[in-house]
Amino acid sequence: MKNSPIFKIILLKATIITLFIICILLFSCSSVFRASLTGKYIDSESENGINDGYVFLYTSESKFNEDWQSYKSSNNYNTFFTNSFSSTTTTTSNNEAGVFTFNAIVWSTLNPIFGKDADVTQIYLVFYHEDYDASYSIQKIVSDSTTRLTPIKVDRVKNSATLHGVISDTSSGEPIANVTIRIYVPKSWSFDSNNEPIVNDSSFEDEPSYTTTTNSNGEYNIKISYPKMPSIESDYGKTRVRLVYSLTDFETSSTIEPNLTDNSSWDPDGNGIFEDYYESLTISKDTTVQIPTLHMRRTIFTESVNGVVKLSGNGVNGYKVKIIYKTRNSATTSKNSRTYTYYPNDQTTVVGYFEINNLELSPDGVEGSQNYQDVTIEVYDNLDVLKTTINNYRVYENADNYIEIDI
Repeated sequence: MKNSPIFKIILLKATIITLFIICILLFSCSSVFRASLTGKYIDSESENGINDGYVFLYTSESKFNEDWQSYKSSNNYNTFFTNSFSSTTTTTSNNEAGVFTFNAIVWSTLNPIFGKDADVTQIYLVFYHEDYDASYSIQKIVSDSTTRLTPIKVDRVKNSATLHGVISDTSSGEPIANVTIRIYVPKSWSFDSNNEPIVNDSSFEDEPSYTTTTNSNGEYNIKISYPKMPSIESDYGKTRVRLVYSLTDFETSSTIEPNLTDNSSWDPDGNGIFEDYYESLTISKDTTVQIPTLHMRRTIFTESVNGVVKLSGNGVNGYKVKIIYKTRNSATTSKNSRTYTYYPNDQTTVVGYFEINNLELSPDGVEGSQNYQDVTIEVYDNLDVLKTTINNYRVYENADNYIEIDI
């Protein structure tokens, strides 16, 4: 059998196929190359570097084309995060703005231009900044080297400005932290005879253009962008914006803050609530605009009540003091404490002392700069028999609410 012609033919064919497969494996292995890239992203008019721009790098032409077409149809730059090989942002480096760098660009090929030792490949760079829209550049890079690009120049399509302001408590004057501020930038607007912007309810989108929060000092500082109007070619560089702000346990309105517009027609989020808003004066491009201090009023303030219960002029322990008050949504609730002997530092011992803390009170009104609520105080003896009731005891915000109750 082994010496038969048919077996020899089969063996020869098997040997040829094996050798062919070995050749394919030996000569079809791809080579891997690496390179680095650095460049600058600059304004075509001023030639100043542009910081905070996104740079997306593609090594695949098909993926680049797919994402670019997707962006052109959606105007959503987040699509570039999907398939790009790598991404970075432009920043200041060695006192130069708009710098970007990619340190580890990797590609493989079966046919390197310079054999297995070196190669040149084509990459696709997409640039995005909200003031400049998206653009792209096709470049070639050489392996085992850093390619330094000539500056990427782009035309500005939007203006920008910075808003700065403070939110404070109308009662105490203290700044308020963690206030949510929704900023609405108009999508289009007209101008009066003096080239000052005119906006109306229909000028704005349903969703806020920007959202920010105040810091521990009640401050906010945010950069905004807005379209060039009346056109990119004939731009006055001016606009107006609207601000709506909110925080749990606070309220605001045009009666609390006179700078707000008493709103009865504009409901951008469609929730049926016409929130009063601040409409800015004219904002000019490349400026920092100081928004006047805007105020809020607490719908809840937290206070304590302390004092002494006396029986025939002498302090009495073991009696229960109960405070009945209104809290959130005007719901009635209560807290109580038993009287006891208090030993203050370096002071005379106090018999019959009580202290009730963390009363979350909804204001009945404002007296001077202080919120207040009129509460009811009930006093019970050791057997929880009601001994006396004090109506309309006024608890003030940011005050020493002390009372002596003589039964």
